[in-house]
Amino acid sequence: MDGHGVTLTYDRAQFTTLWPLCNWWIDFDYYDAAGSRYKHVQGQAHGGRCMVNGNVRVDFGTGPQLWKTGRACAVLYTNAIRLTQQCHSLHP
Repeated sequence: MDGHGVTLTYDRAQFTTLWPLCNWWIDFDYYDAAGSRYKHVQGQAHGGRCMVNGNVRVDFGTGPQLWKTGRACAVLYTNAIRLTQQCHSLHP
């Protein structure tokens, strides 16, 4: 995640595992202060590529975007199974 407060330019996530993950992807979900999801960015599936290290980056277009106070979460999936998620707080 790059930005300050609730102003973000891009979001990114990286993973490192002990075993290769196949057919993996990372989704990004954004929640407001009440816990309601207001934005979902579907990650691109990396089918056929088994990896122990992977990363993705989502650009939000030109210039920083203003998000709501709440949480931004990256969710890691493999073979349609949710493995884990990491969330960060967004606040002014």
